Amino acid sequence: MILHRTTVMVDTHGRESRADDIHQFDFAAYDADMHQFISGCIPPHWHDELEVFVLLSGQVEVVTGDISCIVNAGEGCFINGGVLHTFRALSLGECRYHSFVFESSIVAGAPGSIFDTKYMKPFVEKGHSFAHMKRDEGMEPFFGEFDRCFDACAGEGYAYEFAIRDSLTRMILCIAQNMNAPGDSDMPHLAEVRIKDMLGWIDRNLKDEITVSGIAGSANICVRECQRIFSQYVHYRPMEYVQRRRITLAAELLRTTHRQVTDIALECGFSSVSYFIKQFKNIVGCTPTGYRKKGGDSEK
Repeated sequence: MILHRTTVMVDTHGRESRADDIHQFDFAAYDADMHQFISGCIPPHWHDELEVFVLLSGQVEVVTGDISCIVNAGEGCFINGGVLHTFRALSLGECRYHSFVFESSIVAGAPGSIFDTKYMKPFVEKGHSFAHMKRDEGMEPFFGEFDRCFDACAGEGYAYEFAIRDSLTRMILCIAQNMNAPGDSDMPHLAEVRIKDMLGWIDRNLKDEITVSGIAGSANICVRECQRIFSQYVHYRPMEYVQRRRITLAAELLRTTHRQVTDIALECGFSSVSYFIKQFKNIVGCTPTGYRKKGGDSEK
């Protein structure tokens, strides 16, 4: 089944929380437009699963750690498990994409097998955190397998899971063979731990008053270090990120519930409804009521 989403929900550790998660076959396929997300941005998040992404139209920026990469229509990327990443639409027109998020065991098979120990563990644990794929750089087989995998998922014919597993295996091998050298995570381990701690703390406290010193304290660092880490790895100031998380949560509640705007404002940490409406319009491009009437489509 192909999924269509307009938001990415995370748990209290900043990890993506997927309601569609199926443990017997931990694989999700997405077909969406970046502009369906608030401000045309999929905010910083991470997941244990691997992700492969292909942009069908437009241009997007993919940020992993302190690395920024421009992905054009017809290109793709790979994101390793546990890597904090962000997508931003750079073009005003359609930015449609397909992506797969999947557990590495689909390819690795049983723990301790040769597929697991010889191929997947080195690929996941010692390989690149991110890889940019272009059709003119020996990656054409990757794109062919990606399309076959998407078609198998869309059709859901008999034993389509086997076809998906086969295509994922070929994609992973293609990525591994075209990496020039083994790579480590672009984000230092300590910075990664701290930013995940801070993002998780923010989500746990969105209803309450949040300060930069409170965010910094959640990771046992000073305010200046907190601001530096956010600037380098999240690309938002701490309180700017908090505001966007609150607006994202509010938009999800507007889209999926019939709760009053006043209740949603309070639930998302806004003490003033008028201020909530002003900030919502500034970030989303319309009022909360207008957003709800349009069915949750963002103008920005």
